[in-house]
Amino acid sequence: MTVTKRFLTIFSSLSLFGLPDLANAQEAPDTQALFESVNKNLDLGGQFYGYLNVKGDFSSLTTKAQEIYEQIAEMAEGQILPGMDITGFLQELGLQNLEALGLSSIKFDKGFRNRAFAAIKGDRQGILKLSGGPARPFEIGGFAPASSVLAMELDIELGGVKDLLEGIGGQLEKSMGMNPLADALQQPIPNTTLTIEQLLASLKGTLFAYATIDDTKTLQIPEPDFPAEIPGIDFVVAHKTGKPLYAEIESLFEVNAPQGAIREEAIDGTTTLRLLIPDEATLGFYAPLFQITEDSEQLVMASRPEALASMVIGDRLSSNAEFVRAASLMPQEGNLFSYASEDIYRFIDVFSEVMEEVSSELGPLQGEAMALIYGEPQSIVSVLANTPDGILADGLAPMSYKLSLAYAAVMPAVLSGAVMAPMIHQLR
Repeated sequence: MTVTKRFLTIFSSLSLFGLPDLANAQEAPDTQALFESVNKNLDLGGQFYGYLNVKGDFSSLTTKAQEIYEQIAEMAEGQILPGMDITGFLQELGLQNLEALGLSSIKFDKGFRNRAFAAIKGDRQGILKLSGGPARPFEIGGFAPASSVLAMELDIELGGVKDLLEGIGGQLEKSMGMNPLADALQQPIPNTTLTIEQLLASLKGTLFAYATIDDTKTLQIPEPDFPAEIPGIDFVVAHKTGKPLYAEIESLFEVNAPQGAIREEAIDGTTTLRLLIPDEATLGFYAPLFQITEDSEQLVMASRPEALASMVIGDRLSSNAEFVRAASLMPQEGNLFSYASEDIYRFIDVFSEVMEEVSSELGPLQGEAMALIYGEPQSIVSVLANTPDGILADGLAPMSYKLSLAYAAVMPAVLSGAVMAPMIHQLR
């Protein structure tokens, strides 16, 4: 029997094993309290409400997954390593503490307020640690300029990725007698003094980012016949505790950049690393730079000096009435905050124009689809917050969960029809 036939036989037989009895796996005595802990974070009376109790399911699923794996290994006749601890691998993901999930969408203004909540018992582990630490007051309103079309702040904790890889590597060592992930984490990053493990451990803290539009500039698109002009976009990214990374960035450019392509300036305790773009380059008006100051741990990257100046010149986002209104409807503390102003719809219009120029047939359909997805011009806001009993996602958006799920259900059929239609036409 060939390997292909053997595995067809294996997977065909999986239906005989059955699925775990999830209803019996749940620990029922406190189901009402669990429901209330999720329900208090959701909106009632809207377009969509959903609740799923998964308490106890993880244990049953991992046990069944282990049984299925052992059956497959036995039937594979040496093609699959026997004795692998599938339960251990799945536990490293940290989902065993997940108890319930809830979703809600309620009509609000021109769009919807969508909320999702994951109830977690005990400490967050595995992939759930990647959402950062305890919730804290948001600061983006005082950081980004009032003219920002996009603004975001988020906690990054890539040390959690390192911990996850180490845990999975430990499981591999138990089963295989070797840990390939340990060697991978110790691999040096080219042209730096950091290993992958050290980089992951150092990429933690708070990031701020924003983008503004400069109508006096136009993005240069490499395509010579590109049918639409896109307004100039400036951006700033700041790592609140990223100063230790500056030396690595400096070393990276010194090794890889052509002679004379970078210039470092130190004035009054502020160090700026500028990338000198040759005239024949296609970056247009961009002149990227990095900056640190002696009295701050903050590392800043900006698209050009004018973008960097926007950090200290002009009103802040907290003086923008539309931002204040939208932000006031969201939790004031959390681990991620993102904001898109109504001006972002200008780029949606540009994209629609491009599609119409590219295809007279697909262009209008694309425009209608984008109008349906993005709705009327409106601010879009999202928040992610770690709470004492779970993780909350809250947001104002043009589309509800109900419509999103409907699209997810019908899109495979639409795509299949689009693929099959030309074939059927040719057969005719």
